[in-house]
Amino acid sequence: MELRRYFDILWRRKWIVLLTLVVTMAAVVIGTNQVTPIYQASTTLRIAASAGGNLNYSEYVYAAQLMNTYVEIVTSGPVLNELGTKLSLKELPVITAVVIPNTELVMITVESSNPKTAAKAANTLAEILISESKDLYTGGGKTSQEVLGEELIKGAGGPRSDARCICQAHYPDPSRDG
Repeated sequence: MELRRYFDILWRRKWIVLLTLVVTMAAVVIGTNQVTPIYQASTTLRIAASAGGNLNYSEYVYAAQLMNTYVEIVTSGPVLNELGTKLSLKELPVITAVVIPNTELVMITVESSNPKTAAKAANTLAEILISESKDLYTGGGKTSQEVLGEELIKGAGGPRSDARCICQAHYPDPSRDG
């Protein structure tokens, strides 16, 4: 009998319930139409860290560091400035880059209110990263000593008289740790 009383109360107040429903629906429709749509485009790049099949521990650590380095490079100021210049953007879109776990893949995602801008920005970022990678590893035809020397000068903020080029890298062998 208790349930019947509640239905009677709702029936007597049906206009208030109906008016509340209509006002809420109108507010939702108006609010939804006012929101600017955000489009998302993504591109996935494979970062080849090793040419061999099996990785030892130091190569695995190097590969993980390399992947994280590429994620940082993609979202760095110089790369974003180059993107803005190449696409003549007044405002940069929102850019995120993540390493896909347990792979050699980096996913770059671009969000923009313009779908064409999002797609162009994602593709252009991939091109910039590929170009940076080629310049870093090939040095544009320079020797490894010249490339490393230039990177040292960049990192030091300019040429210094005490800057030296160290052209050998040593990775400890984890199998020798006792």
